[in-house]
Amino acid sequence: MKQATTLVAMLLAVLLTLSGLVVAEAGLGDSSKPVSDTNVTDTDVVEVLGVGDVDGREGVNAGDALIILKVAVGKLQATEEQLPYLDTYRDGSVNAVDALMVLQYAVHLRDELPVIPAVVTPGDVTPTEG
Repeated sequence: MKQATTLVAMLLAVLLTLSGLVVAEAGLGDSSKPVSDTNVTDTDVVEVLGVGDVDGREGVNAGDALIILKVAVGKLQATEEQLPYLDTYRDGSVNAVDALMVLQYAVHLRDELPVIPAVVTPGDVTPTEG
């Protein structure tokens, strides 16, 4: 559990840094202000444009990942209709993995969203000696 908390904290730090860089590149104002803060506050609902594109701006970027992470930890609310667009890993829940998938897509480490997790059956796994 401690590793998961550390991973989420690191992911949030990266998101905040990257979203500030995206704002600066787009010429949208103060680079220390995350992209999501230009469109979404903690009391707003998510504005969905497509799978992974949830910050109200065209295109998937770090701001989308930040919003997905805020929904995952309960800082933002999403409707039942919006949840499939936030669940970019298609595991049935909105969590830090979805934000990571969006970040990877935004920097071209992933070719498409949503990501369909591989289904592994017991016969597919080869035991290793340890």
